[in-house]
Amino acid sequence: EAHDVQRLHKLLTASSSSNVASASTSDSRLETLYSKFGIAEIICDGKLIIMKEPSAQEDEGYQPFNGRLGKLRYLGLAVTAAAGAVAADLVQLVLQFPTTQSSNHDSLGSRGNRSPISFPILYGHVLAHVIAALCASCGRARARSDSLEVVWPVPFSRRGSFISDNLENKQPVDSVAEDCDGFIKLGWLARTLQVMLGKIEMNGLNNVPGVDIVPFVIKTLHKIRQRETTNPSGNSDIENEWILSCLDLLDTALRKNQSAVNTQNVPENEHVENAIIERFQEGCKVAAAESCSFLSDFGAIVQVLL
Repeated sequence: EAHDVQRLHKLLTASSSSNVASASTSDSRLETLYSKFGIAEIICDGKLIIMKEPSAQEDEGYQPFNGRLGKLRYLGLAVTAAAGAVAADLVQLVLQFPTTQSSNHDSLGSRGNRSPISFPILYGHVLAHVIAALCASCGRARARSDSLEVVWPVPFSRRGSFISDNLENKQPVDSVAEDCDGFIKLGWLARTLQVMLGKIEMNGLNNVPGVDIVPFVIKTLHKIRQRETTNPSGNSDIENEWILSCLDLLDTALRKNQSAVNTQNVPENEHVENAIIERFQEGCKVAAAESCSFLSDFGAIVQVLL
């Protein structure tokens, strides 16, 4: 539904700019589109949907269920209600957090040199995993019966709704918002990392004779960081900061810890190094676009669920 309204909004905007139609006619068409989908406006160059806010004059201040997107709130309520009874189990199923705070990274065993953030959502549809976690968090807040309460050994946030301690002056909606915010951040990191690793395509470089690809990639990333620090390739401070953030994310994902990978004795291979640098640069651009798309999707999803 969100993609449909974005597509129609783009067509109407392009049509109004190319035709000599009056401004009132163009505004009328947009208002009709907004009313049909039950939204207030679309901002950020047609990427972010803003739904209508509750009004004390309409529906006694409850969330409006008007329009195609507004009616999805009925589906959201049903899904979150079903998820609330098994909230902790559902979140663990889709995200597989460590069950203890002192979990050792070495327990990854044969999974290789990856940080826990890479599993399991890195190998799946990140959007679906995070939506399941959001439904669990929202459903848990709606589950008021003691029989539905599940004690979770590790809190999802310091003040999240999954903490069993009674916190004074704490509204449930605040805790739900914090949990959802944390899940979306985790999903955003995973989606960005998914794109970056996909573009570098380390499996395809594993066939190079005499090259241990993981240490080689880490060494190449260090060279890129040194170059970006002294001679930034971005056109602005934001682009430079994004490139450095991608470097940090990749370096963290490829290591178990700082001493696990020795890059001192990694042989030089200019051809492979240039290939990695080129793929990294392309990956940064694609990851930026995918990050914007990921966040715009959740902008609509969160407004439906909360």
